[in-house]
Amino acid sequence: MVMKRLALVPMLVLAVSAPRVSGAEDMLEKINPAWARLDRISQSYLTDEQQKTIQELAFATAVGEICDGFEVDRESFVGAFGIFSDAKLKAMSAEDRSQHERKLLVLYGIATGLFSAEGLLAKEGFCQSAASVREQPAGRFWKKKG
Repeated sequence: MVMKRLALVPMLVLAVSAPRVSGAEDMLEKINPAWARLDRISQSYLTDEQQKTIQELAFATAVGEICDGFEVDRESFVGAFGIFSDAKLKAMSAEDRSQHERKLLVLYGIATGLFSAEGLLAKEGFCQSAASVREQPAGRFWKKKG
């Protein structure tokens, strides 16, 4: 399966729309195997909706750190983690639940790192992509302007 990296924010467009930075396109291509690995790992124990949420949270975090005018809305950000508190998780032993939660945090950290790498390699296009989805569902993790 191909990485489902934020289908509503086609990050691959960055490589095409970003200003031509020497070596940036090659570096963006080199990141793709890491995205594919993250996808394989996350598919083994997350639903598609949970994978999408992890990516949206990671994207919001990376954008908040890299792009001017974006700040993560802590309340909606923390609230989004409720999607991971499903019946399957509640049925786990305390030890298994703790291990699962650690895996979620690792996935979030890896995705944040990958988005950050892309954002730093192609900042202008990355921030333009963020601006284009600010009012879409993926933008719900940023504080509203004004």
